[in-house]
Amino acid sequence: AGGAQPFVVGSVAMVANGEVYDYREHRETLQAAGHTFNSDSDCEVLVHLYMEYGENFLEKVKVSAMFAMALYDARNDIFVVARDHIGIIPVHWGKGPEGTVWVASELKCLASGDDHGAMMDAPENIAQFPPGSFYSSNSGLKVYYNPPWYTAMPTGEFDEFKLRKAMFDAVESHLMSDVPYGVLLSGGLDSSLIAATAQHVLSRVKERPGQHIPRNLITFTIGFEDSEDIKLAREAATFIGSDHHEFFVTPSEVIDALRSAVYHLESFDPGLIRPGLMQMLMAKRIKELGLKVVLSGEGADEIFAGYPHYKNIDNPTDLHAECVGMTKVLHRQECARANKSMMAHSVELRVPFLDRNFLDAAFSFDTLKKMPLMSHGEGKTMEKWVLRRAGAIHPQLLPNSVLWRVKDGFSTGVGNTYTSVLNGFFEEKVLDQDVQSAAKRWSHCTPTTKEEFYIRSVWEEMFWKQGEASIDKMWKDGRIGMKKGEEYPWIKDPEATEAPKAKMAKIASE
Repeated sequence: AGGAQPFVVGSVAMVANGEVYDYREHRETLQAAGHTFNSDSDCEVLVHLYMEYGENFLEKVKVSAMFAMALYDARNDIFVVARDHIGIIPVHWGKGPEGTVWVASELKCLASGDDHGAMMDAPENIAQFPPGSFYSSNSGLKVYYNPPWYTAMPTGEFDEFKLRKAMFDAVESHLMSDVPYGVLLSGGLDSSLIAATAQHVLSRVKERPGQHIPRNLITFTIGFEDSEDIKLAREAATFIGSDHHEFFVTPSEVIDALRSAVYHLESFDPGLIRPGLMQMLMAKRIKELGLKVVLSGEGADEIFAGYPHYKNIDNPTDLHAECVGMTKVLHRQECARANKSMMAHSVELRVPFLDRNFLDAAFSFDTLKKMPLMSHGEGKTMEKWVLRRAGAIHPQLLPNSVLWRVKDGFSTGVGNTYTSVLNGFFEEKVLDQDVQSAAKRWSHCTPTTKEEFYIRSVWEEMFWKQGEASIDKMWKDGRIGMKKGEEYPWIKDPEATEAPKAKMAKIASE
């Protein structure tokens, strides 16, 4: 509310994107210290925190938020850029003409246009701004988010009541909004738990000054007629009593939106494009209904070992390392896909499972509890058992058919028709010899399928003709083998964390 930008306070001007969920607490503290606010915007607290604590304010004050910000302090001639703890909000940066540093929410702002010709000549200078970090033109790049569980094995006892409370607290904080909102409901465990929790929270919250409180929670799902997601989401919505909307798509819609998905997601990874395309189509319909904010379940698979490859890990130490590693690269994977696909139609997406306090709770207990366990004697390995337990205690949040549903792959969820439509399109557009000779065109991340070839070609057309150098930089960022500081060679003495040992397979398409 009242968040016209830039925020100007004295000699400091700031632009920001995102949401600060605990802004009221910070605002009260800052007002008590003598600060005067010019708006009701939650993001304005960031510039005041800078003025109160200095350029390293994020090291001194815990902020519960998803955000990207850039400010200039004219009095001290300092330029500061910062990003939230996980990298929920996208930020790209790079070296421009005459040693300048450029920052933008979208890659395309730095990679195209006559105004950025020097950037086009050296696309290898563009990278993602690291999550949980801030950069100051005075002191360089620093990491402010480095929780103990990044390196230390959790040893606490698992308590499903504490985990459930943490989930409720995270969802409640993310429901802070002065505009209508809803929840993306796929019928899978993660989104269904978020929706059910939101419904419980709203049932006990009668009024919040300046906040939108819906009479009933609105939920959305999308897919083809043969979609399993549609059926299970309907079942979950009926159980929790939400105002549920089902969106059906057609083959022509999917094909027509494919190039747009590559443009908005700024990626050539099919594992991001396939789910991102469907989210874009859903965002368009949500926007048409007048909603501007949605909650979703991203992050739970990484935190609670939900992906299939976790089942191949046979000891808690390696499992914890993999959970942490996968969480640390969310900014390149699921967060990037979810945020950019929804913002293609100006719908803000929030992810309660990545709330700072919830993350601490999720990584507080012995990782042995996250190992796949047997379910009801049926002989099935059951991923995310701890999260299911948090939803199963009284009052149970979801029907058993959803709560104890084994994770499906994306294509299975939205309908096998989706896979058939895309595969048929790629088969028509790309020749066998194109794929066979792809290495001559691209030596890095060489396409091995017709889908990869087509998407890569579209990506290169939209962003860089000299795409090889840029891809080498963009796709090494955050992957195995990166050395400390290698990602940003043009920044003096970066204090970046080493790359996690995460398996960067295309898990999103499994």
